[in-house]
Amino acid sequence: SNYMHRGSAKMKIKDAYAQSVNASAVMILLACGLKNTINLVKKLGVEQDIKENPSLALGGFNASLLELVTTVVPIINNGYKANAYCIEEIRDAATDELLYKHRMHFEKVLDSRTVWYMWNLMQYVKTGTARSLRSVSDKLVGGKTGKSNDYRDLVFVGATPDYIFGAWCGRDDFTPMTCVLGSNLAVLACRYFLEAMPPIRADENTLRDLDVEPGFQYNTSTFEDLLLQ
Repeated sequence: SNYMHRGSAKMKIKDAYAQSVNASAVMILLACGLKNTINLVKKLGVEQDIKENPSLALGGFNASLLELVTTVVPIINNGYKANAYCIEEIRDAATDELLYKHRMHFEKVLDSRTVWYMWNLMQYVKTGTARSLRSVSDKLVGGKTGKSNDYRDLVFVGATPDYIFGAWCGRDDFTPMTCVLGSNLAVLACRYFLEAMPPIRADENTLRDLDVEPGFQYNTSTFEDLLLQ
């Protein structure tokens, strides 16, 4: 159930994800274990202190938008984490001598099976709290909406096979926003971004060279068996 005080005796994981059902998120967190979840969140790129509390499933910890976007990188990058950066290189204006060049560091934090499941699950957000992304018909989009109490923060973090993006909406004095439902503003900002950006690769329907685990079939029926039953 959520703030509308409606519930369902049984709900599929994909529907709970798409509709941001709080009770389902807490149940999955407790089944996975608080310590295990915190360790994974840290590995994915959140550097803030996280306390062992069931509210963790509902975003009950501080994290910057940059940290949240960073956690999506391994899902689009074959399980490899890569830290965000702003400066790629610095050259001397007079001599063109290379003074600095950023070197990427990759760390494997998710196995390919988890990557495959998560990317398929993330796309269901378009059937729920991010329905406005349906209009982005030329790109395969996945993501997750989020909000804090009293609508102080509205967030959407998402990805296509080419782009990883996020948006935050709120007031800089931490006061609540009014006349706002869900994370619509953040989703709308990301939709405008996606509509303006061209696809980089011709095939938008696959991720980059996913390492296939022996004996595991990456197909629609496998995903349906796990998440849709």
